[in-house]
Amino acid sequence: MTRITIAVDQGTKIMWDNEKRSETGAEGTDIGTGKANTAKIVASQGPGKYAAKLCDEYTAGGKDDWFLPSKDELNFMYENRHKKGLGGFADDFYW
Repeated sequence: MTRITIAVDQGTKIMWDNEKRSETGAEGTDIGTGKANTAKIVASQGPGKYAAKLCDEYTAGGKDDWFLPSKDELNFMYENRHKKGLGGFADDFYW
């Protein structure tokens, strides 16, 4: 049986951007668009310490393809994980 380490919250004081204030083109809201949105944000914002970059560089559980969820992906996690007490999501940061 393979055991996967659960990703942990990366903090509450991470900036959403690197203060570049550029148009990112990350407008997908559907399930399946979060990964592309994250890539667009990183391409537009470049280096720095901000949410999309942190996800893009994160590694845990043998995975290195983490990304920010789209609106619908986040809602799916809320309905199917958070409401059932799964996933370790804080009440006041995600929803």
